Amino acid sequence: MKVLERAKMPDGTDIQIEDWRENYGSQKTLTIAAYPLAKRQGRYGWVRLNEKFRLDLSRGFSSDREVMLIYKALQNGEITLEELHEHYWNGNKDRYYMGLREEEPVGYEDLL
Repeated sequence: MKVLERAKMPDGTDIQIEDWRENYGSQKTLTIAAYPLAKRQGRYGWVRLNEKFRLDLSRGFSSDREVMLIYKALQNGEITLEELHEHYWNGNKDRYYMGLREEEPVGYEDLL
């Protein structure tokens, strides 16, 4: 994995562009990694309320250009992480941590 660029969102959230393709041939585009404060705590303590956690945005992008445009929009405050929920790698689990769901998903089928 290579980190290609690092920045901060206007609210101070760290974000970065990562390239995982060398490690994972199935990965077709760049990834945005963000480190927001969790709005909910996970049941096993991996993600804790009001502490930073890794939010992987890598689902459903069609090109590196699209990833870079969204990254720049995050950096400029034109879009929020919550608006990008369809790109969360961990689906409903990340939506829960970001405060977009009331209940933490428990089964695999509830993650997507």
